[in-house]
Amino acid sequence: MTARFSYDNPVFSCYAFYASILILKMFFVAFATILSHKISEPSITVDDSTSSTKTNVTVERTRRVHLNDLENIPLFLFAGLLYILTDPPFDTAQMYFRAFTAVRILHTIIYLNAIPQPARAIAHTISLLLIIAMTVTVISQASVYL
Repeated sequence: MTARFSYDNPVFSCYAFYASILILKMFFVAFATILSHKISEPSITVDDSTSSTKTNVTVERTRRVHLNDLENIPLFLFAGLLYILTDPPFDTAQMYFRAFTAVRILHTIIYLNAIPQPARAIAHTISLLLIIAMTVTVISQASVYL
């Protein structure tokens, strides 16, 4: 039997691929937040103040995208690892990992481009449902031993 957390396991390899994309996406959004802050130079605190005391819409938007990533992507990363322990079919796991990654990227595009609701809410809801589906699978398998 192949070790579950090994690149010999296609489910783990798939998870590692999409998790890495999400981690890079988080770095990109963090960098975009810093860059938009430096370009517009809004004053968030007194020590940041150089000339302006206004907040910038672009800075706030990228900051909220980053915070949203910090609230959702770690949940996926953890739930995904637990999900791998359930020894899921590759096609199902790939669908969950691929869909979550695509929806999080789409959510970022929607948010940064100020596309009106309900687009962002739909993308966010889909990502949460994917995490819930993986977590329910974990709970159903783990509950057998309780």
